[in-house]
Amino acid sequence: MTDQLSDLISGLGRKAMKKPGRSLLQLAVVAAGALAFATSLSLAGSLTSLAATTYRNRLAVGTGSVDESGDFAWSLNIDLTRQLVEALPTEVSFIKRAAVVNQARWNTVRSGDDRFRIRSVVAASADYPAIMGLVAVAGTFFDQSAVDAASPVVAISSTVAREIFGSVDAAIGQALDVESGIGARPGSPVGNSAGGLARAGAASAALRLTTVRFTVAAVYQAPATIARNALGLPDALIPWTAEGSAQRRAPPVRTFVVETDGAASARAAAAIRQYLVGLGQTDPEIGAWEGSPFDPEADGAGEARRMLNALSATLVSLGALVLLVSVLGVYTWTSMEAADSAKQTAIRRALGESAAGSVKRFVASIATFGAVAGLVGALVSLPAYRLLSESAEAILIANGTADSGLFPVLPPAWTPALAVLVTVGVCALFALPPALSAGRQTITSGIQEL
Repeated sequence: MTDQLSDLISGLGRKAMKKPGRSLLQLAVVAAGALAFATSLSLAGSLTSLAATTYRNRLAVGTGSVDESGDFAWSLNIDLTRQLVEALPTEVSFIKRAAVVNQARWNTVRSGDDRFRIRSVVAASADYPAIMGLVAVAGTFFDQSAVDAASPVVAISSTVAREIFGSVDAAIGQALDVESGIGARPGSPVGNSAGGLARAGAASAALRLTTVRFTVAAVYQAPATIARNALGLPDALIPWTAEGSAQRRAPPVRTFVVETDGAASARAAAAIRQYLVGLGQTDPEIGAWEGSPFDPEADGAGEARRMLNALSATLVSLGALVLLVSVLGVYTWTSMEAADSAKQTAIRRALGESAAGSVKRFVASIATFGAVAGLVGALVSLPAYRLLSESAEAILIANGTADSGLFPVLPPAWTPALAVLVTVGVCALFALPPALSAGRQTITSGIQEL
């Protein structure tokens, strides 16, 4: 096998030396096609991976069900606690993690003398970052003990960190004062007995806007806008119990998120209902869906997945078309090679080479050429992928469609390898018709060329 491969490479080298200009042009054309296909395949592979890891295996679950009109009707008669939700991974085989989640009500936050508004804040239990794929770039996310203790800590996105504190690293350990409501100063007179107007006035003067101080414990990579909208990802994350820090109580459980092994939403809802029935609850209403836990009627995750998959298919189709066009000349090149080597083929046939052997020799030669061209194209596709992905991200960031991190630094490892294999296969396919024609050539017709 090694000797045959060595002979093929030596033969290609000899042909290239005889006609270096034509050989270099042929290599450049096919390599360009392989480059286009490998780059498009790498971009598509990254988008497909993004869709698979971001929009699959994550389900939102709510206490309610879809009514006859197609709207989600929330139910308030389910006794659901954080502890019951967090026990789901041990009770339901296909649920890996579970976390309660709620939108926190933050109006304004202060850092020093400056005030800011954070677009979205989520209160959740400790497994939420792992379920939703949030990645800490500084500090560490709060753990279960912080949730149990209602610790006033917060994780913020890298975008928020830069806006408020100037950099990601500078945010760790800083304080955010959150305006949480109206309270009375200790010892303030409150009442409406005789002289109540005066007392009420005094009490009003004593009322003030209270704040809760949160300490920044982690900064996570800001999610792409498409993922934020589809999954309801926040700009800040606090422990579930810390939302009610001013009142020392947590809100009731209405929604939570789970990570599954790929189970459908209907199966997950049925399993969770069965789990609650086993605990003695009567006909609990549970609904599950892909997307934001705060908008069960939206299909953001499905729309995002379909858009990414459609874009991936378009990229692969365009790359494949360019590759096919670049390989069209292989038919002509193989025909010319068969004609030029008619004498050598006749001699080989006279020495015992079969017709199938002649076909195999021609196809193997062109396939080896395709492997060289495909390898060149695949290697060049790596910097091309980086350049195009950065340009695409810049455009998407400029129009607000996505933030950074949409494409990984390197494409999936299988994409350049597959591009080389496809290039070899296409070259061999286009070389087959003239190779079959050469295989049908008789020894007599070849000898006439001598």
